[in-house]
Amino acid sequence: MLVLARPGVSPAASRAAVDLVLADQPLLKVSSIAGYRAQLNSAIDQVTALLGALLATSIVIALFGIANTLSLSVIERTRESALLRALGLTRRQLRRTLTAEALLIGLLGGVLGVAVGAGFGWAVSQAFLHDSGGGPVVFPVLRICGYVALAGLAGVVAALVPARRAARASIIEGLGSG
Repeated sequence: MLVLARPGVSPAASRAAVDLVLADQPLLKVSSIAGYRAQLNSAIDQVTALLGALLATSIVIALFGIANTLSLSVIERTRESALLRALGLTRRQLRRTLTAEALLIGLLGGVLGVAVGAGFGWAVSQAFLHDSGGGPVVFPVLRICGYVALAGLAGVVAALVPARRAARASIIEGLGSG
């Protein structure tokens, strides 16, 4: 049942009057639009926190995946790296090359992840909002760009150990492998 207060009556006075009338009805629950809105906001905040935790977990997993991929790449290209070093590439340049490769892998993964996530989010929101005639879907562009940059940074962090290992490898041993 919807109860509207008379004009000029405060919300607190209206609530007190309704509570007084329903005092002998323990099975009836009284709520306000503001209370309902706060309840919905609380549920949305919980889902957002859960999604944030899942995002953090996926970033950690991606960090290990990128490090693993780069480690395998460094091992597979030991001879190539040694040849480049023998031709004059410095250790620093080799580290930078591998770090740039990791940055590109991270950025590409971030962009693809954002594209799939945005498409999925748009499709789900259209499915839920279609019947209610809801408003347009808004994407937080700055936050999304931050996530893509974070993916690139994760790639760079993941490349530190494999790049250092590749740069420290002996040229002679590297040329002899394979």
